[in-house]
Amino acid sequence: MQVICGFLAVVFGLSGFSCFYNLFIGRYPSPPLVLFFFGLFSLAITVFCLWMIARYKFHLIPEHRSYAPGSPLPIVDPGNMFLASGEVCYAKEAAKSCKLKTQTVGYSGGGGGVSVRIAKGVTLHSGSRRSAPIKKTYLDKSPGVLYITNKRIIMASSTYPFDRKLSAISAITPYTDGFALHVGSAIHTVLVKEPIYVTNILRAAIAANK
Repeated sequence: MQVICGFLAVVFGLSGFSCFYNLFIGRYPSPPLVLFFFGLFSLAITVFCLWMIARYKFHLIPEHRSYAPGSPLPIVDPGNMFLASGEVCYAKEAAKSCKLKTQTVGYSGGGGGVSVRIAKGVTLHSGSRRSAPIKKTYLDKSPGVLYITNKRIIMASSTYPFDRKLSAISAITPYTDGFALHVGSAIHTVLVKEPIYVTNILRAAIAANK
């Protein structure tokens, strides 16, 4: 989507500029009124495409739910999650548990050694130079369900699950598409569709748990 919007922004941006440039210098390959309105149309499409790119790049997508700090926390059905006695669920969200991983994608430089026979039974070997690995860091994502209760935060996923008490959370780092939980030396990264809503619920649940 971003590639298509970028291509259209360039095409229509150049078209709009060309129309107004021709009007400015008095060269009319088409009737002036046609040039003017086509130029406006092209610039409007360019602005729309740029807005779409920013919307996806910076996650400028409005959230449908909101929670005002200090208001009563919502109670939701935990579904397949088993709660302890006296435990209630405040949020159940589709989420992705993530972890930074490093992968070797190739090698750079390096060279093989050479063997030269200089006499019978005598061979001279030149040393070989090892190539340096090229590594790529990426975010490995595991889909699952995030639960926030009055006692815990639970990520039920196949690869990076966790179950933490609210009292053990030392900090929350918000992102445009999720958040990171700091529990001692451990960091849990979670991606959610509505990060502002989820982190507000989590902060309120931690405050109520104290």
